[in-house]
Formats: sequence, structure tokens, C-alpha cells
Amino acid sequence: MRNQGMRNFDQGRSRFGMTGKQIAFLAILAVLTFSVIVGGGYYVLSDSGLIGGANAELVGQSPATPTMTSTSEPSPSPTVTPEMVESNPLPATWTPTPTLTEAPIDTASWTLDRDDLTADFEATTLEELGIVADNLLFEGEYPLINIFSYIDSNEEFEGVYGWTFLIEGESDQADFDAEIQTMDLFTEQMIENLSVEEVIDQQELGMPEDLGESSRAITVVARIEDVDFRFDMVLFRRDAAGVYCVTIYLDGEIAVVPIQDAALKIDAHIQETYP
Repeated sequence: MRNQGMRNFDQGRSRFGMTGKQIAFLAILAVLTFSVIVGGGYYVLSDSGLIGGANAELVGQSPATPTMTSTSEPSPSPTVTPEMVESNPLPATWTPTPTLTEAPIDTASWTLDRDDLTADFEATTLEELGIVADNLLFEGEYPLINIFSYIDSNEEFEGVYGWTFLIEGESDQADFDAEIQTMDLFTEQMIENLSVEEVIDQQELGMPEDLGESSRAITVVARIEDVDFRFDMVLFRRDAAGVYCVTIYLDGEIAVVPIQDAALKIDAHIQETYP
């Protein structure tokens, strides 16, 4: 029986290439290893034998420090919005301060001066020239500024008269420019202010191109108390100044002060009042 067992053992050794003792040793080692793994320890097989243990302290090593993993969500970082600061902020409604202050216009010079005429002319009134001053041209439509009237004492009869008025606003100025293009405006005013018996002739009268910004002039021959007089009349506008000027003299004579000269002198005074 023993011999039969040895034969089987030898057959087993020949089958695995190991002796029975070796197989028994490996079996014991496997059991120990399994028990170590299950117990949570560890062992190392070396030339000196089996070393190690269930705790790390047995091999002189410190246990690993556990890492705590937070399950709560981190607080969000506050969002910082940069504050916008305006440089020299303007108010909701802002009116720029003007750098220059316009001086008021000196309308007193909107007239025909005595010094603009020859030495023989003297200041007089409209009534002395036979002109009714109750309803002057454009009076009530525009504010009157100045009224002027002169008479030549050395001539049988010659006079210069007229007035200036204020035309404010582009709309009124445009209306005035259109209105003075009507010739009837002159004759109606003359008949209304003078005791005209008959209008004998009326014609366009040439004026300098640089007179005012708009102008119109006519010459009219009218009979007054059986005497024929010539009226040279001009209406013009320079900026906000409106001008009506008339020279009156006997028909057939030559005016000492042509209407063109008188108008240009008034225009020059008006231009001096504007910067």
C-alpha cells in the first residue's frame, strides 16, 4: 500500500516537476497569503523568509493620511462690477455758454444825417414838406426807428425825406423783399401822404447793385396844385433795417442830392452798426 502511494506521489512529481514537499509548501504559502489579503495586511516573501504584517507600523512605514473629499458645492466667488465714472458729466439739459456777448445794435444811426447833404440843406418836418404823417408807409407793420426830412433853402423847391424801420425775423424780411417789388406800393403811399391831383408818369429807376440786400426804386411825376413835381423813391433792406427814402424836386430840374447818393449814405450808416 505504501509502495502504491509512493508511486502515485512520484507520478505526481513527474507530472508537475516538483516533489510532494514542495507542493505541500506552496499550498501552505497560498493559505497564508489569502489570510493576509483578507485581513488587510501584507507580507513579502524574501530570502530571509516571510516578512510584513497586518499594520504598516510593522514595517516601519507611516500610514497614508486620508484625504477628505468635500461633497458640498463651493461658494461662488462674488462678481465685482467695475464702477463707471464719467469725466465731467453734463446735465440732462445743457446749453453751452456763449464765448462772446453780442452788443445791442445802435439803431439811432439808421438815418440820413445833416452832414450827409450839402450845406444848403436844413432840417425840417414832414408837415413843412406838405406830407401827412398820420399813416406812413409800413407804420404799424414794422416798428419805426427814425424819421428824417430836409429842405434846400437856396432852391425854388427840393427836399429829402424818409424813415427807417425794424424788420425782425427771416420770415418778415422775406415778406418785405417780396412786397417792395410792387410798383403800386410807391404810388399809393405818395397819393395818400400828398395832395396829388394826378400821376403823370412813373418808371423804374436804376440803383447801385450793392445797395442793401434787396431794393426797388421808381421815379414818378405827379401834379400838385397845378405844379409838376418829380419824386424819386427807393425802398431797400439791409439786415434787419428797412429804409424808405424820397427826393422831391421840380420836374425838369436836376436833383442836388440824387436819390442813389442819399440811399448809399443811409446804407453805410446801417452797415457800421453790424460787426
